[in-house]
Amino acid sequence: HTVMGKNSILLGFIILAFSFTLHADEQIKVWDYTGGKDVQLGAQNGCEAKKQLTDSIKTPAGEKCLEVELIKAPAEASYWSVQLKYDYKGGLKKSEEYEIRFMCKATQGGVLKSVCALNQSPWSQIPKTNRSTEIGTDWKEVTYTFTADKDYSEALALPRLMLARFGESAKIYFGPISLRRKGSGAGVRARNENNLFFNSGFEMGTDGYSTLKYLRIDSNKDLVFEKAVIDNTTSVSGKQSLRIPNRFREEVLVYPWEAKLQPKKEYHFSIWMKAGADKLSVNAWICNRNWRGGMSTFTVGREWKEYKLSFISQDDPQSRNNYYHLALRFGRAENVAATDLWLDNLQLTSNKTGYAGRDGYAPAADVEITARTQKIYISEDASAEAVIESRLINNTDKAVSAELVLKVFDDYTGRMVGEKKSAVTLAAGEVKSEKSTFAVNRYGVYRVEPALSDYSSFVALPNYFTVIGKYQSRPINYRKIFVLALMKLAGLLPTGG
Repeated sequence: HTVMGKNSILLGFIILAFSFTLHADEQIKVWDYTGGKDVQLGAQNGCEAKKQLTDSIKTPAGEKCLEVELIKAPAEASYWSVQLKYDYKGGLKKSEEYEIRFMCKATQGGVLKSVCALNQSPWSQIPKTNRSTEIGTDWKEVTYTFTADKDYSEALALPRLMLARFGESAKIYFGPISLRRKGSGAGVRARNENNLFFNSGFEMGTDGYSTLKYLRIDSNKDLVFEKAVIDNTTSVSGKQSLRIPNRFREEVLVYPWEAKLQPKKEYHFSIWMKAGADKLSVNAWICNRNWRGGMSTFTVGREWKEYKLSFISQDDPQSRNNYYHLALRFGRAENVAATDLWLDNLQLTSNKTGYAGRDGYAPAADVEITARTQKIYISEDASAEAVIESRLINNTDKAVSAELVLKVFDDYTGRMVGEKKSAVTLAAGEVKSEKSTFAVNRYGVYRVEPALSDYSSFVALPNYFTVIGKYQSRPINYRKIFVLALMKLAGLLPTGG
């Protein structure tokens, strides 16, 4: 939550709880070598190779590896004479960006060549997917990103790895390979086309929403920041709604999590609102980084009412311009009433038929998941025990049983540092919490990604925590701190000392 002062008083830094530049990903497929024939090894031109799942060597995250041994690999054989293919039949969508990620090492150094291609005749390659990566004897995380040039429904090799140039007797080890669609929401699968907003009915509390206020020193002399709260006494559907208090007549902005839209397509936004006054002006603006999108100003009264706007997304092939953000603003006028605002049932959809009204509302997926954690851990030796609370809601009228997967990544290196799995059963409409503890041993920022591994309709938001050293105050020695010494010479610090 951001606090800013009005009348030229600026308080704090503008740091939203969910940054507009963070685009989480959708995990589509993981090849963990337990699927039988979905990983294929082939050799020709005098080469021989074999593969096996090994328990003796594991990735830094403790995952089992696939070992490929080159029994024969003549020097004159081309690099594609030994191929390891990861079979995928789920299709790709034109203009969508995808990521392939895995851990790899070998008993001797070599170049790993890769391409994404058809896994059936005519075996043609997906344009601009050729990659070459130096692999050594230490584990290395390999990441490939590419954009589909068209829709693909054929059997694909994602990727096709070419290994002959590692040389005879070499052994190459591969951790599980993941395929992700970039920027669709961490762990999202089969997101409901009728709603692109997470936690749109606030049944998960305030998760996924941020509030920014401009504090008025004339009406709020103590500069009290009152955050948005859950109200279980009134709602349009479900058990609760979101209430934004504003007894100090301040300008307020509310932001939900971003949504990725298809270019040049009509979208429809709807929201239910009510106020504590007869006529409260509320502005809704949905836009991308180029400020393109839709805007409307609504007059909100004391009773629940639905408000709507439609717009056409920008025709822009750049993936980063297809992320849109909603900002709800009220209290901007100097003579605004001191009144609260209630929100419920936000919806953003490309489905014009049947999306509006109480019966047209639908959540983003059958199951929604968040990961809550303490934001800052202070440590004297870089180690910390992070407690992660996974919260899940079953939006259906039937029980759901699935496997909850919680992964923690070093946000700087992208390397997974921990993973935990647990079986979870949710009754119809149930909200449930599961707690897990992860040990980390490096200062820095960590990303938490929850997901369901065996359920088709869920959406999940990532979260972040940081491990920092303990601050100890002590006298400053300008002679030992180079930057401070320069500042002192430049006259930017007090003299003496």
